[in-house]
Amino acid sequence: MSIIGPNGAGKSTVLRALYGKAIVRSGRIRFQGEDITGLRTHGICRRGIALAPQGRSVFPYMSVRENLELGAYIRRDRAAVRTDSMELCRRFPVLNEKQGMPAGALSGGEQQILELARCLMLRPSMIVMDEPSLGLSPRAVAMVFETLVEMRATGVTILIVEQNAKQALRISDRAYVLELGRNRYEGTGESLLNNVDVRKLYLGGR
Repeated sequence: MSIIGPNGAGKSTVLRALYGKAIVRSGRIRFQGEDITGLRTHGICRRGIALAPQGRSVFPYMSVRENLELGAYIRRDRAAVRTDSMELCRRFPVLNEKQGMPAGALSGGEQQILELARCLMLRPSMIVMDEPSLGLSPRAVAMVFETLVEMRATGVTILIVEQNAKQALRISDRAYVLELGRNRYEGTGESLLNNVDVRKLYLGGR
């Protein structure tokens, strides 16, 4: 699921509201039937929502493995946490090869993969991502979006805010186009990708 739109449309504000970092003045936020409006961030995490914020947010002087284990900081099943971190290292070969290295030594794309894997350590029902392709090379962008598709196939819901609108729509089951804080278009990713007005206004006319 993705939210696209021009700069200033309110995309990141939606995520901040969802994650308890912005005041909600009207409307309600519901997740799995529960009203989570106004909950603090740790309460949101405990309900199974993981966040990968805009820009790289790894702990650069800690190892890849240590960064992964920090993703499970609210869990108490320590043996299972170690098992999950080992499994994620096997699942993402780039992390397995560098699990003992400082996270700051990874490339931008590798750090983003680490952030995604760290989110999975929470065993979430949903992952919320803000601009996952920001500042990455085309090769790294492709790697990140391939990883998102793989993660979606495991049953985890992924909500992304993304300036790379075409790429976001290509992988989205559902998508929304915001303009000046209002929902202007919505539909499947494919339908919006092929919508003449959306293509003209937000996708460069192609």
